Amino acid sequence: VITMENVKNRTVWYTALLFVGIVLYILAEFMTLIDHFWSGMGLGFVVVSGLRLVQIVRYKNNDAYAKKITVKNNDERNQFLANEARSTTFYYSILLEAVAIIVLYIMQKTEVAQVITMVLCGQLIIYWVSYAFLKSKY
Repeated sequence: VITMENVKNRTVWYTALLFVGIVLYILAEFMTLIDHFWSGMGLGFVVVSGLRLVQIVRYKNNDAYAKKITVKNNDERNQFLANEARSTTFYYSILLEAVAIIVLYIMQKTEVAQVITMVLCGQLIIYWVSYAFLKSKY
């Protein structure tokens, strides 16, 4: 359920993100104090936060839109589909990482393979900890 407090918090968050994006872009493009990578990151922050702020204003000012979004967010079918999509994404990312590790070791790119191995292990640890927590909770 979306509350006005939640809307207010999101407005503050996305406004801050917008300003961070602007600062990153200026520091990278005009002042060259940081790498150009950060200008792209800054533009991404500006675009995403700008879009989200427009959505928030629309949510606050348009009752029909607010009702539509509230129903959509609380719909069990949408929640089920989102969970299934996350599950499928995790499953295939694990498989693709495992294949990439094998291929990279064959290509003798051991350093890259080790990094992907650590990421894979981290994902599996997070999965098992989450599973254990949820199993004890439910």
